[in-house]
Amino acid sequence: MTERKSGKSKKQHKEKAEKLNLREAAAALKQAEMTVSPSRAANASEHEIGDVTYAPEPMPEPIKEPKPVSRALVTTPKPNGNDVALLVQQSLTAAQKGATAVNAKLIDMAQETMNSGLEHARDLASAKNPMQVLKLQMSYWHETIESFNAQAQELRTLSSELVANSSEPIRAHLRRAHK
Repeated sequence: MTERKSGKSKKQHKEKAEKLNLREAAAALKQAEMTVSPSRAANASEHEIGDVTYAPEPMPEPIKEPKPVSRALVTTPKPNGNDVALLVQQSLTAAQKGATAVNAKLIDMAQETMNSGLEHARDLASAKNPMQVLKLQMSYWHETIESFNAQAQELRTLSSELVANSSEPIRAHLRRAHK
């Protein structure tokens, strides 16, 4: 029969594991004591070095006082209230035109996608066998993904034009102010 381990043997096992851990810790400490810096190793003879792990030189102290930074103030003429109102009006007008163009394009894209889906449903209704259905489905998804990529590119182009056109009045004003 197998003997059952008593609490005493578990305690002995635990003590043995702790002693083993202490031995490993002592070995690691000895290894750490053997660690020398490269400058000390350069002064040591070959028989003193042996199997020594080299530690990096300590980092130099950081600079405690930051250097003062001088910044020249840029003076720009302050526009009066009428100039600012006109500038904002021009910018918002350009943004409105761009947003209208983007919205119209989104409606066209949605209509194109809807028409494509209806055509696909009509084609599926006329399919004669499951293989034909699979071929139609694969071609539909392929065309849809290509269409989405083209639409994303168009939206990206329209958005960049919108940003450029809306910010142009502000840029022109800033160029005039810095001259």
